[in-house]
Amino acid sequence: MLAIVYFIISAVFGICLVNLTVSDPRRLFVACAPNKKAIESIPNTLFTVPSGILVGLIVTGFFNYFVILGLSYFVSDGNLCKRIGVLITFAIMIWLILSILIIINRRRLKREEEGEEPEIAPYEYRIRDTLFYGITAAVITAIATFLMTYTYRISGDELMAGFSTFSDLAPHTAMVSSFSNGFNFPTQYMHFSGDGIQYHFMFYFFCGMMNYGGLPIDMAINLPSIVTMVCALVLLGLLAMLLSGKKLAFAIAPLLVFFRSSWNAFDHLLLLMKEKSFVEAVQDILNFESWYEVTPYDSWGIWAINVYPNQRHLMLGVGLTVMMIILFTPYVRRMCISMIRAGSFGGAIKAFLFSGSSWLPRKEDSLNPYLLTILACITVIVMPFFHGSALIALLLVLLGMAIFSECRLLYLITAVCAVVSSYIQTRVFSGNVTNVVKFKWAPGFIVENPTVANVALYILIVTGLTLILGLLVAVIILVKDIAAKHPIYRFLMFLSFLFPMVFAFLIQVSLEMLANHKFIQITLILVDAFVAILMANLFALPLKIRAKGAGAEVVLTEVGSISGPAAETSESSETSESGDPVVFNGELISGEVANLADSDSGDGDGELDLPEEIVDLPDEIEDLPEELAEEPVEDLPEDLDDEAEIIIKEVTEIGEAETKDIHDDKSLPILPMPKIAEISETQIIDDEEGGEAEDDESDAEEDGVADNEDNEDDFEDENKVADRPDIDDEDDDDSDNRSLPAVREEALSLTEKVGEEDEAEEASEASEADETTETSESSEEPESESESESEPSVAAASAEPAPEAPAARKGAKEVSLGKFIALQLAAWLLALALLVPLTATGVSEWCTYINLNSDHIYLNPNSSMTKWIIENTDTSDVFLTPMWSLEDFYLAGRASYYGWPYYAWSAGHDTEKRDQIYAWLITGCNEDIDEFTRYCKERGIKYLIASPDFNAGTYAFDAHFDWDFFSRNLTQVAAFNENGCKIYKIY
Repeated sequence: MLAIVYFIISAVFGICLVNLTVSDPRRLFVACAPNKKAIESIPNTLFTVPSGILVGLIVTGFFNYFVILGLSYFVSDGNLCKRIGVLITFAIMIWLILSILIIINRRRLKREEEGEEPEIAPYEYRIRDTLFYGITAAVITAIATFLMTYTYRISGDELMAGFSTFSDLAPHTAMVSSFSNGFNFPTQYMHFSGDGIQYHFMFYFFCGMMNYGGLPIDMAINLPSIVTMVCALVLLGLLAMLLSGKKLAFAIAPLLVFFRSSWNAFDHLLLLMKEKSFVEAVQDILNFESWYEVTPYDSWGIWAINVYPNQRHLMLGVGLTVMMIILFTPYVRRMCISMIRAGSFGGAIKAFLFSGSSWLPRKEDSLNPYLLTILACITVIVMPFFHGSALIALLLVLLGMAIFSECRLLYLITAVCAVVSSYIQTRVFSGNVTNVVKFKWAPGFIVENPTVANVALYILIVTGLTLILGLLVAVIILVKDIAAKHPIYRFLMFLSFLFPMVFAFLIQVSLEMLANHKFIQITLILVDAFVAILMANLFALPLKIRAKGAGAEVVLTEVGSISGPAAETSESSETSESGDPVVFNGELISGEVANLADSDSGDGDGELDLPEEIVDLPDEIEDLPEELAEEPVEDLPEDLDDEAEIIIKEVTEIGEAETKDIHDDKSLPILPMPKIAEISETQIIDDEEGGEAEDDESDAEEDGVADNEDNEDDFEDENKVADRPDIDDEDDDDSDNRSLPAVREEALSLTEKVGEEDEAEEASEASEADETTETSESSEEPESESESESEPSVAAASAEPAPEAPAARKGAKEVSLGKFIALQLAAWLLALALLVPLTATGVSEWCTYINLNSDHIYLNPNSSMTKWIIENTDTSDVFLTPMWSLEDFYLAGRASYYGWPYYAWSAGHDTEKRDQIYAWLITGCNEDIDEFTRYCKERGIKYLIASPDFNAGTYAFDAHFDWDFFSRNLTQVAAFNENGCKIYKIY
């Protein structure tokens, strides 16, 4: 079927475009997540497929529309014009798909020829991940399918529209039919002909082409609605997972969207319990057939689940907004790291305002910011008439992010593209920008007497626990990040998510203030990602369980965390196994010390808790001795994780018998003691990002955050390191001399990271050891690239390095099994207790949605009147009809001079003037046939449908429809007994 091919081509094109512009999704994930472990169970397709489908839908629809519009000036036959337009669109899109695939393949071959290894380990397929994401996506799809089809579907020969949705579906149905059965080019509003269009109609053009391609009108509208909703919720779940590191957040975030939080259900329950028992009150709520009203317009269902089947294009805008947030999140994180590394208030201000990277992209940035910007610009250029309100909300969120972000020029370019495109399109479609959007200071939204207290109370009632818990989570994350000296980007993201809501309570955008509710809705959807973080952590506490093993007490893992590299060799669970004891120079290293920090509580921490007798690492050390520096990195075992820190420690003497037993165990690895010359006090070298050196006189004793990684180097040594003086990065291949901790007599502690990407790699992709370091204005300095072959690793100090031990993370408290069970049960109870106020109103509104829409408005797509109009009138003909909202007539794809006034008024048209003209016309221009005919010719009104519905209306000037006048002066061309309508030809 042509419609399915149309949809598939648009989706494939979008996926290819996203893969071209987001060349390394894993690097994007790493730059968004709090730690590298958080992305190990996230496949690239969770971003590329839903983003690609959304982008492909809008780009293909946009291109197809303007191809047909251009052809309409040269081809008079509307049907032929649509056919040619579709064929041209198919040809161009297929050509673009093939071209993009060739470019992507050439890029891959080039990397292979150069022997370039992926900087971030590719996703490893796991059955459990596939099952988890597959089941979650299937559940989301099932719910979305029920939601959309329950209130709009064809059963037999009838099109059924639910009572709670038909009012919005009426203009949408008319618009879809105007592109399939009609030829609405240039486009006009079907309930208000002759005045252009000010409503974002492009989504319904896409649906119209699906209907034109052979899908029934219900499927033509429902299929894109379902797919865009699923894509949006998958992206929201991905955002929640990236911000938290918790896989469970992926499933919880969509759940919170489907079942909103509000106090309406509790208010309703208390009201009913004044006269009934609790059980009877709950039963009444479950059987309720109208939206319970606490705040103004609640009875319209503007906050309920009803909003999504009403506004079918809303989730398309939400999905594109979430996609753009993910694209720009890395730059917020980088700015936070730059300010942390600045080391002083003045340095932070310089990094925030005056560094080069604060405004411009870093040179050779491996995130490919220009390609990301191309994708962002394409998206915002196309968005205005797909969902204008979502575009405004997106720009508001990006404004908040840009304040705290690097690369602000890219934000500016994106915003300029959005504004210019919006201006051009509104001029083309509506003739004047002010017809579409008017920014007016109007604080308070729809709150009566909008004092601060009343507005706060309104927000509390409408949002329930969503904002409260979202803010609580954001503050907790902020405190933890500040304490750990980590970037506070997640808190800043939360603040940015609030911008659309703040805007909604201050500025009126359209004629109807109520239209601002979409900004609030988008904010609440985004905040649901933070609430999902809380719920995911309650359902799987970030705790470590103690266990006995190898004669020492070892930490198993954080329970409920995402599997780290240490656990990747086992498919059994998400907890790391305790490692085997390690023999070093004939002595046993206890399990407690041998276990390395590397689980994923979601905060990016990773520190080993050493016994008190182990002396802390010195703040400054000298260069590595030559004989040690020359040891090759290649000798490392392949199974050593890229992010592992090799810690070799001389431990106090243990029993001879135990040592002998260990020597007899051939399965244990033996670590020879390296010969290390006495090392005097030296400096730790920490190259500034962009090559700019910090002051050599920085306080070496101050606990610093120079190692707060930008997630490519997420697992830097979390031991608090002093601010480090900088040295120039030499260009020669002998730059092997790197910093090592000093060796004391009490203990030998060598630490180094193997295979980690440094912060500079986010600025320049895998720079070679002999390449001159580029100088930028950034206040940061990249760490030495331990992946480079020219740089040493301390792991080379041993010929046979120890295998990686399982992970324990700093910040995850170590508890006994019994205590863990008690705490986890308590957390589950708290989570379930929170789910009640979080979802109770949503559950009650689902019941209302089902009950209210058990009855429908019925249309007949094959009615005799619809068929006659399609077969006997031109697609450009306008009809003078009663003030219909949803009638068989609109399925013919023809425009009405004046349909239901509210639709046109809310879309920005001047209904007051039209109302007066309409009253004049139905009287026959005061029974003047010549004047009536003249005016109708000027407006293209070629037919009059005389319907009994005229008798039920009230009109300006107390006018009445003049049946006798029209029957005497006009020619009747058709009559239909099924509805009592007669069609008269005016000229």
